[in-house]
Amino acid sequence: MQIKPGSLKKSQENIYQKFINASISPELAKIAASNTGQNLYLIALSGKMGSGKDTIGYKIMNQLANTNWVQLSFASAIKKDIDDIIKICQKANSKEEAIEEVIKEGFPDNCAKEAISILYQESKESTINAYHRSPTIRKALQYWGKAVRDEKGALYWSNILLSQIATALANRTSILVSDARFDHEIDLCKEVGFITIRLDIDDQTQEKRLLDRDGVKTPKTLLEDLSEIALDEYKHFDIRINTANTQVVEKVVDIIKGRG
Repeated sequence: MQIKPGSLKKSQENIYQKFINASISPELAKIAASNTGQNLYLIALSGKMGSGKDTIGYKIMNQLANTNWVQLSFASAIKKDIDDIIKICQKANSKEEAIEEVIKEGFPDNCAKEAISILYQESKESTINAYHRSPTIRKALQYWGKAVRDEKGALYWSNILLSQIATALANRTSILVSDARFDHEIDLCKEVGFITIRLDIDDQTQEKRLLDRDGVKTPKTLLEDLSEIALDEYKHFDIRINTANTQVVEKVVDIIKGRG
C-alpha cells in the first residue's frame, strides 16, 4: 500500500516510514502514523534502577490520559525470553540438557550457554521468574539484552517495541515507555513523537531505595553496567528532573500540559 500524497503530514510520513523499516504492515503503519498528534500522550522515561520509572510513570499517565493508556517496554521481549529459559532450566535434569533445549527453541548457541550458566542454579533453588528483582535476574536480563542485540542486530529489540507502539497507536491509546536505556532507544522514541523524560537519582538515595525495595544490596557491577549509565550524559531529553523533588509528578504533568 502506498501513501497518497498529502494524506499524512510530513512528521507523520516520517513516522510511517519508521514503522515500515521495522517490517510493520503498511496498513497498520498508516493508521498508527495518522493517529500521532491526535490528543494522545506518548511518554518515554529514562532513569537508573530505583529512580521510580514505573511508579512515577504510572502517576503521570493516570493524570494525563486517565485509563486510556498502555505501558510498553524495550525489556518486555527480553523478559519473555528469560522467562522461557528459566522454565526450561526448571524442567531440565542438567545444564547440558537445558542448553540443548534452549538452542532447539532457536536461541543463539553462545547466548544460550551463558544465560543458563547465570540462571540454572537459582532456577533450581527457588521459584523465580524474569520479573523478580534479584541480582541474578538483573544480570541475566542485562546479558541477554546485549548478547541477542549483538547477534541479531542493533535494532532487534527496538523493532519489536515499534510493532507494539504501532498497535497501540492504531487503537488510539496513549503510551508510556518506561525503560529507555540507550541513545538509539531514546532517539527512536523521539522520532516517533514521544516526550522524553530523564529521572535523575543520587547514589545514596538509589542505594537506599533498592535495598528497601529488594531486600538485598545491588552489586556495583550491575549498577555500573552500560545499560545503567549509557544515558548519563545524554543532552536531548525534553524534560530532566531529580526524583528527590517531592512534586516531581505534578511538575512533569504541568510541563507537558504547557503550564510549567
